[in-house]
Amino acid sequence: SQEVILEDEKGAFSPSIPYREPLKEELASFLKVISGQGEPEVSGEDGVLALTVADAILSSLERGSPVRVSRW
Repeated sequence: SQEVILEDEKGAFSPSIPYREPLKEELASFLKVISGQGEPEVSGEDGVLALTVADAILSSLERGSPVRVSRW
C-alpha cells in the first residue's frame, strides 16, 4: 500500500490505500468499455480539454506570459 497523509486544522490522518498498478487498471477499464460492460471514466470532451490546457501551458512557456483558455 501507499502512504498518504491528509492534514487539516484538526490534525493528520493516514488512510490505508492499497497499491494497484495504474496501467493494468487502465487496460482493465478499457476492456470493460469495449466489451459493453462499463462506461468510460473519462469522456472525449475531457480529453480535448486536457489537450487544450496542455497546449496553453506550452504556449505560455514559449511566450513567457499567461495564456487564456476558454472552455469552447
